[in-house]
Amino acid sequence: MSFAASNNICSASPSPSTMQDGTPISDEIKSQIHQAFVNDQFSADCEGIQKRPFIRTGVKPAIGQRIELTIFLQDHIRRLPFRLSGEVISVGPPPDWHPSSSKEDAGPGKGSMCCADAVQFHETGEQVENVEPSEAWVEAWERMPHLKKQYYIDYFLKCHGALHGQTMVCEARLNFDYDMRRSTEDGPWGDFIPFDARDVWRFEVLFDDRYEVNMWWADVHSFVNMGKEHRPRCWPWGKGDILPFKRKASDMPITGHGPNGEISVHISVGPFGPKRTYIYPSRAA
Repeated sequence: MSFAASNNICSASPSPSTMQDGTPISDEIKSQIHQAFVNDQFSADCEGIQKRPFIRTGVKPAIGQRIELTIFLQDHIRRLPFRLSGEVISVGPPPDWHPSSSKEDAGPGKGSMCCADAVQFHETGEQVENVEPSEAWVEAWERMPHLKKQYYIDYFLKCHGALHGQTMVCEARLNFDYDMRRSTEDGPWGDFIPFDARDVWRFEVLFDDRYEVNMWWADVHSFVNMGKEHRPRCWPWGKGDILPFKRKASDMPITGHGPNGEISVHISVGPFGPKRTYIYPSRAA
């Protein structure tokens, strides 16, 4: 797959059946989010340490998988990332896989660039460095025998875990790495993160094969606040309602000791179990 995608947030219409009973994200918070995606390498590291499944590129989505959603804010100092932690609660039906007919058709849930790569290989026997969207790819795909289409679909499912446009719904809350740096749960907070760690958010995530890696992207418009009582306070890391750490008198610094100011974060379960830290990459997509 060779199409260079932009950094714009994915946008699609969330399912009413999965997004009900909550408060939609405010325009103020929505406007602050620059990127929201699953970092493949970080999720793989978490799975290796925690010994439980994490959704990422190459893994078939399933209910109950853990998700670590990386978020960059528009005006965050030095664009440092933070994470929401949670799990997959539903998986949408398989999408209609077809090539992009134009650049306008290349958005999430629309034309697939990997499908255009498949058409190019089928037509010429060669792989190309760059496939531009065009009506010709759509026409060539329609001419392809059904068994050959299914071969490419199965191949990309095996490689990527999902097809372009696949959706899933997740619930998550601010990760404790960031929550425990705050002096109070009530705010205001000095980290610029516009999420109360007590709130549980429900949102849709879409598979976007315009990216080489990190293909799962959250639809910021779908975010719904399910409230503070929706899940136990220690979910998704442990049971109970009492956090196993004490807050300091003032907020901890919003920058850390990484090469670009990143803070050290836990790839295990931190204060909820064995500890191991990891300096977060400054840019993942």
